[in-house]
Amino acid sequence: MLAMKQQTAIDGRTIADIERDLPSRKSSHTANITRYAQELSQGLDSMLNFYNDRFSSLGFLNYIGKQKAESELVNTMFNGGKEYTARKQEEKKKKDRKDSKRDVNASRNIHLIAATLANGREGPTIFTRTSST
Repeated sequence: MLAMKQQTAIDGRTIADIERDLPSRKSSHTANITRYAQELSQGLDSMLNFYNDRFSSLGFLNYIGKQKAESELVNTMFNGGKEYTARKQEEKKKKDRKDSKRDVNASRNIHLIAATLANGREGPTIFTRTSST
């Protein structure tokens, strides 16, 4: 692309020269902004002729990129971002399932021990401590 810019000469100046000689548009001074607008308007026809066939495809790709960036920003703000929603939520689900199984098993064991002791029998040997002697 740079080689094409340097080869395309219009009025003795290449597109690369025109773009390089533009003053910065990032300014709070009106004189600088006016100078930028004047310089841009002088080289605008040359740049439009050079970029004409590239504007439509680049414009579309720019639009798609902007949409993706805005979508990711909204997703990050409301859902914690792409990485969080994919990996972290799956880890949280696995942890919740594990905790749930553990709680169910603990309550079943407590119920079994309580029912056994209520019937006057000794608790299940699996839940009985071994003697140290």
